[in-house]
Amino acid sequence: FTTAAALTAVKIMKIIIVVTLVQHCATKSYSRYAFLGGACSSMNVGMVEDSPRSFRGTFTFVHEVGHILGSVHDGDQADTEIRDHPGALGCPEGDEYIMSSISTSYNRHRFSKCSSLQILVFATNEEGCCLIERAQRHTEPVDMSRVERWIGPQKFCKLRHPNIGKVKYVKEVPQNIRHKLGSKYPPGIKKCQLLCEAVINSKVQYFRHDAPDGTPCNENDKSMVCVNKVCTKPPTDMTTFNKHRVIRVHRPPR
Repeated sequence: FTTAAALTAVKIMKIIIVVTLVQHCATKSYSRYAFLGGACSSMNVGMVEDSPRSFRGTFTFVHEVGHILGSVHDGDQADTEIRDHPGALGCPEGDEYIMSSISTSYNRHRFSKCSSLQILVFATNEEGCCLIERAQRHTEPVDMSRVERWIGPQKFCKLRHPNIGKVKYVKEVPQNIRHKLGSKYPPGIKKCQLLCEAVINSKVQYFRHDAPDGTPCNENDKSMVCVNKVCTKPPTDMTTFNKHRVIRVHRPPR
């Protein structure tokens, strides 16, 4: 579920996501809110906090869109308002997919099978009727190279760690330090992780962050970029909309 796909979803559903740039003073946490299954009603709104160009709010944004599309948190029971809602008891929160409140693993870029089923059920219900109405097909090209022009890795590290004076981007942990970290040392940009090196209390520390989609990840092949935390060659024909439609499953009203 790429950032481009998330923006596409918003255009399809006419969802309003308000991205605020103000952080709460009393806490370092970021706020978010959305109405479950509100995509086709007057409740098709959500709110996400973000720091400009830090990409902190990207996963939160997709998480809230998941709610608006009818998906509860992984591990939660079925919703009683959405018809035939299957719930997510079969997908433990600890698996850390998009709809989990925990987001530290590789799965954070993907919806669980429970979330996928909930979204499908919602889209084929009367509640989700607007999701499959024929819409005007935009064909705006998606150019991954724009990400690097927006924000380089060095600036990314400074934005993510504004309270650390000496912080810099490194492609990977130096060889002479890896043995100290053992098997826990972060792999770096080859695995689509941006490493920020900082000196805190005279000790070198490394902070790892998921590289934004479109970040170059292979020095020997400049065409390879990060997409959902995988270093790969992106499709050359990516657009904001594809040409396929979900086939409408008509159900009688309740």
